[in-house]
Amino acid sequence: MKKFILIFVLLLGLTTYAQNTSYMTAYELAVKVDNNWSDWVPCNITVKMDYDRGKITIYSDQVQIYTIIEHADPPYDTNGRQIAYIVIDQDGDQGRFRFRQQNNGTRQIYVDFANISWCYNVK
Repeated sequence: MKKFILIFVLLLGLTTYAQNTSYMTAYELAVKVDNNWSDWVPCNITVKMDYDRGKITIYSDQVQIYTIIEHADPPYDTNGRQIAYIVIDQDGDQGRFRFRQQNNGTRQIYVDFANISWCYNVK
């Protein structure tokens, strides 16, 4: 009986721990270089947001790992709402990660650095 209770408590703890991790699928990608956005390109990329560990992982051809440093004030947005974080990538570069939901329901992830940005449409 004690083994059953211990296993139950451990499983309950793992379930609670996993609740702060979410997965999304990016289905389109656009890139901005020198203030010019590319056309949307279809993709199928998994995005993992692990708030317990403070990590965001984008499983593109070259895996992108971002460590959340702090919450940031997002830019003003009349077409939706968004949350933003200051992040550091696996190379030590600092950028901004934004999760945005437009008024029409479209959800997007932005990864912004000084000279380049990525935008993913996600579901």
